[in-house]
Amino acid sequence: MRESVKLLLLFLALSLVILVRVAVEENGYTTPDSSHYAGAGQALADTGQLVHINGGKTIVFTIWPLGYPLSIATVAKLTGISAFWSAKLVNLAWIGFSFLLIRKLFPKQAFWVALVFCMHSLLDIFSFTWSEGGFTVIMLWFAVALHHFLYRPEQRVEWAFQLLFAILSAFLYRYFGGFLLGVLSLFGVYFLLKRNWKEVGLLLGIAAGVLGFVTCYVWFVKQHSGYYGGTTRFYADEPFLLLLKNLLLTQVNEFAVIRHFNPLVLDYASWALFGFQLVVLGFVLWRVYQVPQVKGLLAPTLQDSVALIIGLVGLSYWLTMVIMRFLMKFDMFDFRLISPSTLLFLLALHGYLAAEKRAPILQRIQGPITMLYLLALAHGLYKKTLLQQVLSYF
Repeated sequence: MRESVKLLLLFLALSLVILVRVAVEENGYTTPDSSHYAGAGQALADTGQLVHINGGKTIVFTIWPLGYPLSIATVAKLTGISAFWSAKLVNLAWIGFSFLLIRKLFPKQAFWVALVFCMHSLLDIFSFTWSEGGFTVIMLWFAVALHHFLYRPEQRVEWAFQLLFAILSAFLYRYFGGFLLGVLSLFGVYFLLKRNWKEVGLLLGIAAGVLGFVTCYVWFVKQHSGYYGGTTRFYADEPFLLLLKNLLLTQVNEFAVIRHFNPLVLDYASWALFGFQLVVLGFVLWRVYQVPQVKGLLAPTLQDSVALIIGLVGLSYWLTMVIMRFLMKFDMFDFRLISPSTLLFLLALHGYLAAEKRAPILQRIQGPITMLYLLALAHGLYKKTLLQQVLSYF
């Protein structure tokens, strides 16, 4: 089967699972901030303003940036459907965009690389009316643009513009997205030390554009909320060990592919599926060990530059997010904070293994790992709830 067809079928399967689980879940995968996103999106679609009613109060949408509500409003305006379902279509559109990037980067193994979207925590990220899904895909776009800026010198001006738009889009989806400018500055220092003045000038231009836009946006937020960050921000007051414990539990859960896993909770299904995953991964490592000259095959080469930069962006996000959460008080460590880095790490790993020189390794492990992801996708369908919904009609 052609790679494009397999990728399309995977996208359709993901879309079906996400839409069905949203339809049968009692709260439609929404949280209190989801109502703000949807309310602001509906207000933009109806009146073109960020003022909306939430809980009987008139609210100006400034706590979070307007990128996600603007996307919701665009889909609602074009399709005429509610902001609730428009948000879900926006999430699916971001998955589709990421699949296009993956198809371009890894044309022979696009299906293998895209399988990572079947992981349970990523299914949740793209099911909820949250901005994290789009934000994560924008980070992938940034990583691709950064790679091409570095390795395609004849096209650097074009990719400089893409870097600019990627950083601005990330900031408009989450204020935290501004950290990408810090990632870019690391390469600015490199070019400065190498005395590559053209590249330094391009990166300074990107920085000026981002800082200028952020300054104007922060001023706008301050005018409407009285705060530069849209609301009062607090320093973390939780004990260090509590934060560390939740971070470790979150990382364990992010290692689980099929089902949410908390080692402190006795959930027989979770433990069984986690144990099954460990057995499969043990079998995979055993098969890798049997490959002749495996160390040489796993050694990095220039062809791995895309995967390595995707991994670098994921690591930069993880470090920045973890440090910020230890310093500032916002959501406790959970999959919502950490899954964006998980997606980039997995894409980097799958892309690394997709290199042509590693075909002897991939041929041995692709089957069992694909089974894990497809099992995760099937598990995410909430079959019991779906059956109850179907039987209720009879």
